[in-house]
Amino acid sequence: MKKTLLNFIISFLISFIPLFLSVVLLSFLNYKQIINYKTCKILVATMSSIFYFLFTLILSKKEKSHGFLRGLVITIIYILLFLIIINEKSTLNILLLAIKSVALMLGSILGVNLVKEN
Repeated sequence: MKKTLLNFIISFLISFIPLFLSVVLLSFLNYKQIINYKTCKILVATMSSIFYFLFTLILSKKEKSHGFLRGLVITIIYILLFLIIINEKSTLNILLLAIKSVALMLGSILGVNLVKEN
């Protein structure tokens, strides 16, 4: 259990620190009116999906087993948090939820499969 928690924290930090820094940079560029709001929102959504994928990929490579199960648990937690936090259930938000959920699942499955091939 300690190893799983440590791997989760390491994977989280490796993937979400760059995401946080890039969001801060994009927000600054938006604030200075270098890029507009829509472009900033699209870039943040795209980058967050990529970093979600990388998070579960790194976690599954470290854990080396149960990729589907871990991906399913993380995806369910993400969906529950999304439904609790986001009040506006627009089509775009639901689409982003679906894309990020698929990214979480694919990353966890591919991470385990990459380890088993080596």
